[in-house]
Amino acid sequence: MMHLYDQEEIMRVHDMRIRRDSGIMNVVAVLKEMEVSFVEVVDKIAGQFNMPQERVRTEVEEYWNK
Repeated sequence: MMHLYDQEEIMRVHDMRIRRDSGIMNVVAVLKEMEVSFVEVVDKIAGQFNMPQERVRTEVEEYWNK
């Protein structure tokens, strides 16, 4: 049977996403506690994680109201 993707690569990418999501969640929590505005949080995370603003905005919204 032929595998289209290397299982180790799939797990590596999955682990990277878990770490990134955890990092974003922690950054949002700390900056919100420091009373940094939503827009500033999005800007900081987009720069730090080298991600598009729209995608970051969606992820920050998820953690902002927790």
